Amino acid sequence: MKKKINLFISWIPVLTLILGLYYAIQVLQLEIHAPVFLSGAVAAVVAVIFKGLTWRDVEQGVLDSLVYFTAPMINLLAIGILLASWNIAGVTPTMVYYALNLMDPIAFLPLTLIICSIIAFTIGTSWITTATIGIVLVAIGEGYGIDRNIVIGAVISGSYFGDKVSIFSDTTPIAASMSGAKLFDHFRHMAYTTIPAYLISLILFTFMGLNSIKIRVHEDSINRIRNMILADFMITPYLLILPGILLFLMMKRKSAVPTIFSLSILGGAVAVFYQNRSLKEVLLSFTYGYRQESGFEVIDGLFNRGGMNSVLWAISLLFCSLVFVSIMKKSGMLQEVTSPLLKFSKTKGRLVLAATMTPILLNFVLADRHISLIVSGNIFREKFKEKGLAGVNLSRCLESSATVTAPLIPWSTSSIAIIAILGDSPWSYAPYCFFNILCPIVSIVYGFLGFTLLPLEETTHEHQVKEKEKEIKVPRDEDKIEY
Repeated sequence: MKKKINLFISWIPVLTLILGLYYAIQVLQLEIHAPVFLSGAVAAVVAVIFKGLTWRDVEQGVLDSLVYFTAPMINLLAIGILLASWNIAGVTPTMVYYALNLMDPIAFLPLTLIICSIIAFTIGTSWITTATIGIVLVAIGEGYGIDRNIVIGAVISGSYFGDKVSIFSDTTPIAASMSGAKLFDHFRHMAYTTIPAYLISLILFTFMGLNSIKIRVHEDSINRIRNMILADFMITPYLLILPGILLFLMMKRKSAVPTIFSLSILGGAVAVFYQNRSLKEVLLSFTYGYRQESGFEVIDGLFNRGGMNSVLWAISLLFCSLVFVSIMKKSGMLQEVTSPLLKFSKTKGRLVLAATMTPILLNFVLADRHISLIVSGNIFREKFKEKGLAGVNLSRCLESSATVTAPLIPWSTSSIAIIAILGDSPWSYAPYCFFNILCPIVSIVYGFLGFTLLPLEETTHEHQVKEKEKEIKVPRDEDKIEY
């Protein structure tokens, strides 16, 4: 017999998750997959004992969530292949090479923002951008006599902007899928808040950099990177046609997966016929990513990436998180824990406020932006539909908060990576991460003004998701596999 579950019991799996993540990250310094999956197991036990659910009910809850797993999984695998294809074809190195040519000491801070944006957009990760070119730019900035924390703020602002708007990012397809939005629709709608926040950041860094240059140093590190790229790849502006095609097809609202796969094949052809790579090298890169041993850590860190293997970390974490969230939702525990938030969200402005602040709070509690995206998406997806708002509004809220605020929280996985890379505490550089601070503010202001809030009837993807959900059924008993 199914029973109503109370708030106290509902918090047991949540507290298990919080304590498990803290112990894994801060004490054992391990990956976070195991505590997330084990918290799902705890949620299942609590659901069976206190809610009266059967294993079949629990399984149905997990199966219901698979519709939100397959889309980002396919997108991530396609993105991994595209990144490897563009690395081995020289497309990514070409974009990095021309970005570095922009460097000018007179406008160092705004150029740092722009260069990190271009590189993070090109490779799809803020962490690698910070760990490679970010280190070089911080050292050059110190040579110019600029406050180290200001330079780090420009590096992180640019890196997270590029990550946020990159087709190669692992958080972007997760945010879109958890909100029931199409990937390319999400990119276009996100621009309304992302671009103003970025332009304001650019103005602030330009103003701060006007009188910051004190000492002129040699730019040996930048020159070395450029020379190493020229030694390993054939660089030509014609390779920029591929990202141009990608942007054009995104604007034309073409489907993401066919577009990405087509450009991956085109990149592979460029690698074979222009970069003189063998077909075997190209196909291996699609699975394991592009690999080279240049002897220069910065170059290897930038381009030794991609492939389907590179996204398995994100895919497995997505699955573990969805197991936890789906059981919490099926048992009613998620609704019980989040009911105060949903009651607060009486107007569209309040709903946007709650959907923007909740991922930030979850970043503080759960310490990982991926989990924050997944949990928040499941909390607010139906509420946005009730208010007549399209899923892209929710996906924009999630990306404007969970993704960009993670490096500002000292115990988050993002901050831990930055501390390990640069050795600086978020308390020092956070005030200068203008883009990361402005994004959630712009999102909230837009929500209360009703500006660029897309009505539900203007997109049909939510209907398609619901139809797919109806098709997923629990197998008959005679077809079930016993566990």
